[in-house]
Amino acid sequence: MKRWILFAVTLGLLAAGLAASQKNQVEARFGPDALHYFLADTQRELTRLPAKYTAISDDEEIKIGNQIAQQIEHEGQDEEGKAVEAYLRLVGNRVAAKAHRKLPYKFHYIPERSFINAFAIPGGHVFMGAGLMDLMESEDELAAVLGHEIEHIDHKHCIERVQFERAMRKIPLAEVFVIPAEVYQEGYSKDQEAEADSEGTALSVAAGYSPQGAVDLFQHFQKLEEQYFGKNRRAANPEEEASGAVIQVLSDYFLTHPPTGDRIALIQKLIADQGWKPAPEKPLAVRYFFLAHQAEEQLAAAKYDKAIQTASEALQLHPGHPPALVALAKAACAKQDFPKVAAAYRELLASRQPAADSVRAFADQLGNNAMASRRFADAGRFVAFSLELQPNNASSLKLLAEVKLELNDAGAAVEIGQKLQKLYPQSAADLAEYASNASDRAFQAHDYTRAAFFAGYSLRLEPKQPTMKSQLAASEFALADFRSAADTYGKIINNVLHDKDTLTPELLDNYSDSLGSAARHGDAAKEFRTTVGIGTNLNGDLATQVKIEQAGLEIMAGNDSAALTLTGPNVSFAPERAARLGWWYYRAGKFDEADQLLRRYWSQRPGDGGLQITMGWVELEQNKPADALPRFGVYANDERAAASASAGRAIAQWRLQQKDAAMRTFEQLSKEAPEWTNPTWVRALYGPVAAQSAQEMNTELARRIAARKH
Repeated sequence: MKRWILFAVTLGLLAAGLAASQKNQVEARFGPDALHYFLADTQRELTRLPAKYTAISDDEEIKIGNQIAQQIEHEGQDEEGKAVEAYLRLVGNRVAAKAHRKLPYKFHYIPERSFINAFAIPGGHVFMGAGLMDLMESEDELAAVLGHEIEHIDHKHCIERVQFERAMRKIPLAEVFVIPAEVYQEGYSKDQEAEADSEGTALSVAAGYSPQGAVDLFQHFQKLEEQYFGKNRRAANPEEEASGAVIQVLSDYFLTHPPTGDRIALIQKLIADQGWKPAPEKPLAVRYFFLAHQAEEQLAAAKYDKAIQTASEALQLHPGHPPALVALAKAACAKQDFPKVAAAYRELLASRQPAADSVRAFADQLGNNAMASRRFADAGRFVAFSLELQPNNASSLKLLAEVKLELNDAGAAVEIGQKLQKLYPQSAADLAEYASNASDRAFQAHDYTRAAFFAGYSLRLEPKQPTMKSQLAASEFALADFRSAADTYGKIINNVLHDKDTLTPELLDNYSDSLGSAARHGDAAKEFRTTVGIGTNLNGDLATQVKIEQAGLEIMAGNDSAALTLTGPNVSFAPERAARLGWWYYRAGKFDEADQLLRRYWSQRPGDGGLQITMGWVELEQNKPADALPRFGVYANDERAAASASAGRAIAQWRLQQKDAAMRTFEQLSKEAPEWTNPTWVRALYGPVAAQSAQEMNTELARRIAARKH
């Protein structure tokens, strides 16, 4: 029955409202604000109809309020929260002293900056959110808010809310503390809100505050309202208004209170009617706390100029405030205003603030960010300044060394690395790992210059890295730095023999190839013999390979007696090994001898890829590109052989005037094995025909790339 009564009353109010609007013909924009205020006020008036209120004494109200206050979650305050709450009590008690009802008013601080609100509960409790204080600039504004909330208590708006909730929920008086706190955060009727605005302002004026504080506060609200909802907010259509948009509006602070413009007009009229004279406003004594937090948020949003301005304002109000100093220092650091940073840092140190280290850490963070975006010069400036603040800091030194490496300043990087080895060995090891990883990435990308540079640096810090040594040698070889490659491979072999490990065929091949291009031919054979040792105790196959490499280097010196002995009737080795010996004849320019040797063993292993590829190179130098081309179609079992086969195929196609096919193959080869674009490298390892053809294709590739750009 009650439901039907409410429905009937609702229809009656709606009809009355429509009739009144037709009679008065008031122009009003349809929007969520208007709809909300109509619904909210109607709801409030309707809910009062069935309520059977009973008088509640002040003592009962105080008891109820205390019980409700205990239910509101309120964690222990930090030092800032305690200071703000103490200030809140000071101002609140000053205003409450002028209230009509003499209740034990208590003022509570909610340190959540997202809570842009204040509310009162029965018995004299007022709760103030940090988000609302964040908007204030004067103590007069705070007094106006506190006066407003005190008046909700003073005029029994709060206890009426308890009475209504008790009646609607059928809650016994002794249990009204179970009513949720959100009930008190909702707005009251427009008349009650207007009453609290005007009476609250009068209360603050009576306590010695300027009425302009209330105006200023509402103007802050107006700016915030426009910021979030737009000055002339309109929904797209009525359907949107009637859906979830209205529900969302009903839960928002700005739309559970009268229009802000109306509130401003009300206070301004009150000031005029009361003849209140303008009075200077008192500064908000704790405002520096909120400004410091604003500066921190601006810093996080990378609004560095604004953060500097806000933090400076906080420091003017409260010199030496650590959070403001930190925000100022970090924002100035981001702007590379290092003198300003240093001054703030020294002030933090002087007051023994551990937060000083966060400034140094922030400089390192900026350096790391700059490194990640490859702004190495900026990174260097940030970390160098960090080291000015804290000399020889391990993380900063490591970062500076990384910056110097990226800038190819090997000397400075080595010096820093040596310092780390003495002071912070683990950081030195981490730096070596950084260099190793950089070398790995560069090598995989075929950037051999970078790979060699970082590998060499890593080995300076951590010499015992066999894999990194091999990568260094391979990078040096690809760069045609054959002397360095031979030295590095020689050191690897010495370490293997010293540790009594087994030499690998690949290591022997790489070492002898490097020597064959680096040293005079006679010296190369001697150096190989000295390093490897022909009498070394090796198994049969490796011993044969050592002899082949030694014989090959002697072939290049003009002496093939050892090679003839190896291929004589009384010496046997796997036919596949002949490819390597034929390669040495090829490198020495003895193409006919190479051809004879290779064909002899090819007849025994016609499917061997090594023999086929080597024969193809020989045939290219014999001007037989048609015979050579199919040789390079054989599958190669390693990356280096595959690159050799691709190069041979491209050169054979080029020589056969299959230009487009040759260029497609060569362009891909230039990406996967860029050493083939280095004439010095090609001439050192391949014959004249191959070197000339590669140079011609290089020229053609450059022409085609330039043409694509235009």
